[in-house]
Amino acid sequence: MLLTKHFTFEEFVKSSRVIPAEFAIQKYEKLKETATLLEGVRKIIGDIPLYISTDGGLRTYETNKLNGGAKTSQHLEGEAADFSCAKDAMEVFNLIRASFLTWGQLISYPDRKFCHISTGTKRECLIATKNQYGEPVYKRVPLEDITAYENPTKSKEIG
Repeated sequence: MLLTKHFTFEEFVKSSRVIPAEFAIQKYEKLKETATLLEGVRKIIGDIPLYISTDGGLRTYETNKLNGGAKTSQHLEGEAADFSCAKDAMEVFNLIRASFLTWGQLISYPDRKFCHISTGTKRECLIATKNQYGEPVYKRVPLEDITAYENPTKSKEIG
C-alpha cells in the first residue's frame, strides 16, 4: 500500500519482530507524514532511492528496546525513519541540514552508514559515534555550521 510516490506502508513496518496489524494501522497517518518528509529528502539528494532499514520505521516497544532506542523514540509513533542510500551518510546529513526541509531530529551514523530523521520542527542535528567502550556518543551540531563534517571540533558532545 503506497503512502507516497516512493514509499510503501510495508517498508515502514518491516521488522525483526511482529508488529501487530492494529498497532500499525493506527499509525498510518503519521507514517504518511514521515514518508512525505522522506520524499523531500529524496529531492534534495538528487532523487535517488532511499532504503528504510529493518526496524528503521515503526517499532513496537519490544523492538525499540532491542534496537537500543530511547523510551520516547518517535519510531514508536511512526514519526521517524532510519534510512540509507547510495550517498555517504555525512553527505546526506549535510545536504538535509542545508535544505528547506523541516524536521524534528536529524542524526548521522557515519560508521553505520545511515541517517535518522523524524518529523517535527525542532531541527536538532546530531552525529552519532562510539566511545572507547562501544557506547553511543551523540554530538550536537549547530544548524548553521554546514562544515560539521570537515570540522568536527565545532560539534558539542551531549549525554
